[in-house]
Amino acid sequence: MKIPILCGPTASGKSAFALQLAQKIGGEIISCDSAQIYRECDIVTAKPTRQERESVPHHLLDICNPNERFSAMLWAHAAAKTASEIVARGKIPVICGGTGFYLRALLQPENLAAPALGAVGYKQLLPVLENPARLPEAVAVWKQARRNYAKRQMTWFRHQTPAIWLDARCEISEILQQIQ
Repeated sequence: MKIPILCGPTASGKSAFALQLAQKIGGEIISCDSAQIYRECDIVTAKPTRQERESVPHHLLDICNPNERFSAMLWAHAAAKTASEIVARGKIPVICGGTGFYLRALLQPENLAAPALGAVGYKQLLPVLENPARLPEAVAVWKQARRNYAKRQMTWFRHQTPAIWLDARCEISEILQQIQ
């Protein structure tokens, strides 16, 4: 079975596309996002809404506390186990996210750690906790960091992953023809 993996830079429409795809093919989504694994870290992670989670089952969200370390290898084991369980239920796993190290650990195993508060967004907004007046400055720094991170993600994905690149701006029917 071919398992669709939707990866790419932050804020590129992966989650919305994964939701549409999963609905069309009878799939369940496995999050491949190193920030979404953490409970109570919802501010800058763009976690699926309750409504989205109810329309399509989502997995590997909110699975550990922010003070716990969680490695790419642990994620890869959990993702492989979850994918097997989804297939056993007669559904199709859809892996979606932008954490390249997690994807690499699944496709080419290696052990890498991913601490939560170092994630883009939290690091830039932490100074606001000490001085709320710094919010506009922190937001500007966060936006620039996010753009820089997206560029690094695209470079990494292009050079590290054996993938068939699909354009998420295409109609879902066209994408389905390309992956079947």
